[in-house]
Amino acid sequence: MYTIKVDGVEEQVTLEELQNGYQRHSDYTRKTQEVAAERERLRQAEQIVSALESNPEETLKTLAQSFELELGGQPSSSDEYSNWDDEDPTQQKIAALERRLEQSEAKQRQEAIERQVLELQETYGEFDSRELMNHALKHKIPNLEAAYTHWRFNEVKSTADKLSKEQEIVAKKREAAVVEPGGSTQTGTDAKPTSRPSSIREAFAQAKEQLST
Repeated sequence: MYTIKVDGVEEQVTLEELQNGYQRHSDYTRKTQEVAAERERLRQAEQIVSALESNPEETLKTLAQSFELELGGQPSSSDEYSNWDDEDPTQQKIAALERRLEQSEAKQRQEAIERQVLELQETYGEFDSRELMNHALKHKIPNLEAAYTHWRFNEVKSTADKLSKEQEIVAKKREAAVVEPGGSTQTGTDAKPTSRPSSIREAFAQAKEQLST
């Protein structure tokens, strides 16, 4: 046991209690010092901002001279300070923050796109995400699901148009079949009346029927 004095009163504590108390005291002291140091930095920053507002040119020169003295360099000539207005430290920091924000936003957008592509693949099956992106960009469709629907519709329509044309070719060949004497047609060349498809679905059905015969 160890004897300590708290508010003038002696108390007996174990080694563990003593160590814990010392640790808490050390943490409190460290945090107090950190707060004090942060307050001092803020006070100095406020002084610099105030000086920049009242006399920016002199303040910048003084800061530059102090900086070079700390590095052991030689003071710069007055000509070297002429372009300091174009190198405002505050503006540089703002520009750096803006770049970071842009990078962060770009990363978030990319992650959102990747998530949406995965959701579409889970719903509609595997597809080439690069082709979808190209289609969305080409047709200026910001929503990927809408772009996917438009992309697939174009593919279906293209296939339907192709089948419809093939159907027309088959029908024309049957109509032009050689007629034998007596008015009968050759075996297997009976022409069936075919109506022009009025929809993509109908074109599909007719084309499949004609091509399967």
